[in-house]
Amino acid sequence: MHYELLNTLAPTAAIFPVVQARAQAVHATLITLAATPNYGGLLQQVGLPGVNLLDRATGREYHADQYRFFNRVRVPSLAKIDMNENGSISVLHQGADIGREYLFPNTRRAAQDVRFTNPDGSLDYIEEYASDGSVFSNLFYTKGDMQEMAFFNADEQVVVRYFLYQGAVNLITLEEPQTHAVTARYDTLNAFLAAQLAALVTPQDTVTINYLGIELSVLVGSQSHNRLVLSEPPLTDDGAVRGNLAAVLTDTIDYVQEVVMSPAAAATLKNAGMPMTKVTVHAE
Repeated sequence: MHYELLNTLAPTAAIFPVVQARAQAVHATLITLAATPNYGGLLQQVGLPGVNLLDRATGREYHADQYRFFNRVRVPSLAKIDMNENGSISVLHQGADIGREYLFPNTRRAAQDVRFTNPDGSLDYIEEYASDGSVFSNLFYTKGDMQEMAFFNADEQVVVRYFLYQGAVNLITLEEPQTHAVTARYDTLNAFLAAQLAALVTPQDTVTINYLGIELSVLVGSQSHNRLVLSEPPLTDDGAVRGNLAAVLTDTIDYVQEVVMSPAAAATLKNAGMPMTKVTVHAE
């Protein structure tokens, strides 16, 4: 099976038409890494099958042509949802404004999230909804800084938690949804995503990446045939071979078996003294 591995599914990204055409040619499935509440809607938009690794961990499935009506969001008892004249949506409780609701772009009634505030106006937490209307996550804040991200399954039970320190994820836990017993923990986001990917792909699969960032990092531990389609200049602005690219070509990073590039990029790397055994040249 063929997979195209992306950090995010961004149909407007410059590279996406190339990825889309390549995926369609070999009937590939997209794999994405970033938490994406509207993932189901995006897959419908681009017409490709896909799996998000966080959704895989929570067991989430998306249901086409469903959404949560704006006045069906989860709010405290006796709270009131008001559509204002300017189009904004307020959540009122006993006359006090306790939050704002936001809709998915280009919709008039599909709830995207509710952002609850403290009495001093600071952000308390955000409840996000998936494109099909199911509860996707709760994002908790303290003094304006995100502290925790809790991701739900289809039964509105938390399965995965991201804990943050100074804006960076420094602990991830998986839990049994009914007892909340922790079943696995990871110190980094990369480690969690790598474990999910390794459990998904097999030695018979081919995984294609385009960039040398997190997409490359999460391949560690996977048994698939992994290929990099070089989508960046091979050299940095100061004329050096990009560090991760050099590591792949010298087999310091041994979990990428093939690097596809243009004749010009191949000539540049050959002149730089890089090994070429992993290189496959394609016509520009």
